[in-house]
Amino acid sequence: MFHRVNKPDATPGSDKPRRRRCKNCGELFPKTRHNREFCSDACRKEHHRHGGAFVPLKDACQKFINIRLAGVATELQLSREKAEQLRETAERLITGLQEAAAVLKRERQQLDSMTTELRQARRQETQAALLLQNAMTVFQKQATEDAQQQHQQQHQQQQHPKTDIVQP
Repeated sequence: MFHRVNKPDATPGSDKPRRRRCKNCGELFPKTRHNREFCSDACRKEHHRHGGAFVPLKDACQKFINIRLAGVATELQLSREKAEQLRETAERLITGLQEAAAVLKRERQQLDSMTTELRQARRQETQAALLLQNAMTVFQKQATEDAQQQHQQQHQQQQHPKTDIVQP
């Protein structure tokens, strides 16, 4: 009968237990027996089911994933650069729009000022037209009165001709 010898799990002078790497998954596990090769019964069964090909396949998958991640990282970097370019373009557009808005505001103020001046000019034109109309009315009345007076004078002269006394 074999007797179990209690060997320490740690190396002499160390508080850490001895560890071994699993032949299937590569995880470190505490070494409890000298012939233990797998971290769990599931890893042992998987290794025997798939043979030793599983680890190389797993490593190949990991390499493929790393290559794809590098490609994605490159694309992400390009996307970041494109985003930075788009942000700069957007900032330039916003600055341009702000400048255009300032120009439009100045032009609007000038237009408002010109509109006010035009309204004043129209009021003055209306006042001048009213004064001209009043003057024309007064002139027409005066002309009518003058014409009536002349007509009356002519009529009176025809009815009462002046006789000039001629002295011998």
